[in-house]
Amino acid sequence: MRSQWAVRIGGRRRGITVHPVWPWNLRRRRELAEMDVGPDGRDEHLFRPLAETEPDLARSLVRRFAETWLIESGFPSWRLSEAIATVDLRVGPGDQEGDSRLRVTSGYTGSTRWLDEWTGDAANAIAFIEEVAAEEARWVHDERRMYGPTPWDEESPSGS
Repeated sequence: MRSQWAVRIGGRRRGITVHPVWPWNLRRRRELAEMDVGPDGRDEHLFRPLAETEPDLARSLVRRFAETWLIESGFPSWRLSEAIATVDLRVGPGDQEGDSRLRVTSGYTGSTRWLDEWTGDAANAIAFIEEVAAEEARWVHDERRMYGPTPWDEESPSGS
């Protein structure tokens, strides 16, 4: 099930396709871990780490995702390096000539989101990453509400 919505970025209207993943127990979703095939099934081999082609953009987007997600989810900032390590950012071919599909997977929640019709525009990617990070954080809040503290809610290693 996909839903289409449009946003204005830089004065231009851009379509974004959201592929929802239902917020059932995140602990269970992490255990299943995409069944070895990857989020894109038979097309998985077409997706490459964004860092291979755009290392600076990839580093910036992963950091933006992790920082936004930590703040929105209420996790402490000392978890930043762990949060960065949970983000998988890949790019694959789009449906149209010259377009790509940007994909972000959160290793913490186990969910994957795609930005279809991506032309490599950094501003569009940043808007997408921030939206996805905020949505993933809402799922963390839902998990706390339904199941109690998460594994990342424990105290810092230094005890503060």
